[in-house]
Amino acid sequence: PGPGPGPGPGPPPTPTTDNLTAPQTPMASGLQARFRRSIDQGLFYDAEQACRTVYHRLCKSGKHPDALAALLDGARQLLAARQVNSGTALAIMAAGHMSDPENGSPYAEEGRGWLRELVGAYPTDPASTEEAAEWGREKLGFVRAAIKWSQAKGGPEYGDEEMNAVAGRLCAVGKDYPAAQKHFLRSNDPAAHAEAVIAWAEEEGMRSEVDLFMVRTILRYLVTANLADANVVYTAFVAKYGPGFSPLANFADMLLQTLERENAYPLMLKLQEAYQPSLARDPALASYLGKVATAFYNVQPAQPGGLFGGLMGDMMRGFMGPPTSSS
Repeated sequence: PGPGPGPGPGPPPTPTTDNLTAPQTPMASGLQARFRRSIDQGLFYDAEQACRTVYHRLCKSGKHPDALAALLDGARQLLAARQVNSGTALAIMAAGHMSDPENGSPYAEEGRGWLRELVGAYPTDPASTEEAAEWGREKLGFVRAAIKWSQAKGGPEYGDEEMNAVAGRLCAVGKDYPAAQKHFLRSNDPAAHAEAVIAWAEEEGMRSEVDLFMVRTILRYLVTANLADANVVYTAFVAKYGPGFSPLANFADMLLQTLERENAYPLMLKLQEAYQPSLARDPALASYLGKVATAFYNVQPAQPGGLFGGLMGDMMRGFMGPPTSSS
């Protein structure tokens, strides 16, 4: 759906009962009624504040699962009412509560389901391009909070792959392609990544630079030995521009085939030598290729300047001290 995650199993139930409709205490009952009344009357700021008050009082009483359920339910209802700012505020609070070291939720399918449900609750029919941009920014803020939860509570080092894919798509829609690429490289959606890079190349690059956008992206996958996703990117570019659309595209094709083979480092070196004029178009490619050789063939990159250049460089860095922020 839209920029949200792809189809998957339905979300698990909320952690407890619907805390905004099932009063816990006489004191809370009035706040829950206020929330419902505010929603019905279109007083959405009042509804958000009522939900916050319920949450804090439940936390103070030690009822942390109920407090989380209150935030999740309040966020869903406000998003359903197209109140994206208020709904996002409660959604980010929920992700923050889940990240709490003592009372949070571990990284598991249950918690992922709660957050996935909130991603899907965002409205998808903005009334204007300005509203679309605002909704996108708000949604991205929540998704990044969800990524932080996954990092804090036992998930992947760079965050949940599905949420990174959502963030990548949102950044791409907002034309922030560098940020989109960062999220996509940490995601499970190389096809969407390739689509975003193609759009990036066509909007901000020249036609002669399309192959550079492709190869840079492929190498970013290969430095982590992710050959499968690198091939997805290559296939997407070939589908768009045709096979062999440039010498650098031919190099990418042969490099991907070479890396399928064991002990093929000498062949990789010959390939780089043969395509040196094309690779020289971007000096950074040589550094990436050195990292690719390390990832696939355990070849350590050479120190610039050889042995004495490396030693002298270390000595000079020690003499000069660490770089400052203005360096």
